[in-house]
Amino acid sequence: MADAGTSGEARAEGGDVGGPLLDVRAVGVTVGGVRAVEHATLSLREGAFASLIGPNGAGKTSLLHAISGFYRPSAGEIHFGGRRIDGWPPHRVAASGLVRTFQRGRVFARLSCLDNMRLGARDHPGEQFVANLARPRARRRREAEVTSEARELLAAVGLGPKADDLAGTLSGGQRKLLEFARALMCRPKLVLLDEPMAGVNPTTGRQVMERIAQLHAAHSLTVFFVEHQLDVVMAMSDHVVVMAEGRVIKSGPPEEVRSDQAVHDAYLGSRRRREAVGRRGDEALAARAPGRDEAGLR
Repeated sequence: MADAGTSGEARAEGGDVGGPLLDVRAVGVTVGGVRAVEHATLSLREGAFASLIGPNGAGKTSLLHAISGFYRPSAGEIHFGGRRIDGWPPHRVAASGLVRTFQRGRVFARLSCLDNMRLGARDHPGEQFVANLARPRARRRREAEVTSEARELLAAVGLGPKADDLAGTLSGGQRKLLEFARALMCRPKLVLLDEPMAGVNPTTGRQVMERIAQLHAAHSLTVFFVEHQLDVVMAMSDHVVVMAEGRVIKSGPPEEVRSDQAVHDAYLGSRRRREAVGRRGDEALAARAPGRDEAGLR
């Protein structure tokens, strides 16, 4: 089994003491009749800062969808904190302590950053209408707690001065940080990040990752992120999982993954296929060019 180690204690109720926090067992995912993930197996210990890499089309995002409840696996099992969660809807997975972000920052553009944060809180007063009427003091106290926690997290990701600004005015990198900070409002055990550096320039992307790493340490989180910037992956991860053609082909420390021949072959093979497609395209254009010239002369 691909394993990020099993030290640490599963905190979820009913969890296996000493077992992995996340345990993915021979999972398959079929999307539109296509087998996107096949027999994927991996596990993550609590407290890991792990990454998921692989060529385009390897099945990385599909696997994250399955873990977080957005796809129902066609085979295998997913266990989180000792409980089997495959087949659970996303809101139930999130309530169990496993949350995620997306490639494109999903924020409420017409709400302030502070209000975006408040929406992510557990036991939000707005969800308890009857209790609010019966216990107005408790409601006000909880609202104050949520607001204080939201401001602290915004400050931690460098968005403190933006608290009252509309989220729609933020840059791409700032939206990524807002989405990550909002995910922390529900006090998760595990956060899945789908390409946190996508859509921002490399300098900003590294700053985003540094902020995430700081909060990972400060909040005793487990983080599992998909990323294509291999220099960042190797420098920041304590564990790397590699997928190719829907399967997990390697899992281990960065230095071990970096030197693995199967990983090199997966990336090199993908590059060669792209180059071959490009060559065939160039050849097709070259073959058609004389016809266009002749037609122009006629």
